[in-house]
Amino acid sequence: MNRLLLLMLLTLPVLAGDLMLKTGFAAIHMEMLFNNSTDPISTQLQADLSLDRDVTTLKGEAYLVLKTLSSDDEKRDEEMYETLETEKYPLATYTLDHVTMVGDSDYTLHGELTLHGVKKEVIFTGNIEEKPDTITIDARSLILMSDFNIEPPCMLFTFICARNELDLSFKAVFVK
Repeated sequence: MNRLLLLMLLTLPVLAGDLMLKTGFAAIHMEMLFNNSTDPISTQLQADLSLDRDVTTLKGEAYLVLKTLSSDDEKRDEEMYETLETEKYPLATYTLDHVTMVGDSDYTLHGELTLHGVKKEVIFTGNIEEKPDTITIDARSLILMSDFNIEPPCMLFTFICARNELDLSFKAVFVK
């Protein structure tokens, strides 16, 4: 009896439809001064998602160590880490609550983003492609730095600052 109970407990994650992240990346697009922009990216996206019946039942969490974001300018990356206070707030976490279908393969992902110590509801839009062995999510959202108590960086001794908006995007391939 004890062995049967143990076996049942060990197989619960399999029955729940846990997904394994195969590959993934996260990116930020930020408009800087004088029509310049920066596009740091990280291939170190981590996720713990599960699937019940179909992609609208996806739930779980994705997170990123912010210092894994990098662009083509190391000095600018260091300034970004300082702006995001990565020593104090090393992670960005997205907790996926539910998914809504809005077209053939278009979906909205509803959840909470925790960034810079602030939790806020954030909706990502994009597409989800389900194949027999994989699920691919490609989504994006726009957030305001001020909503997360982040002050947009400014040029030294001036009032010329980066825009308040950050374009977030991610793509992840999961194995069923």
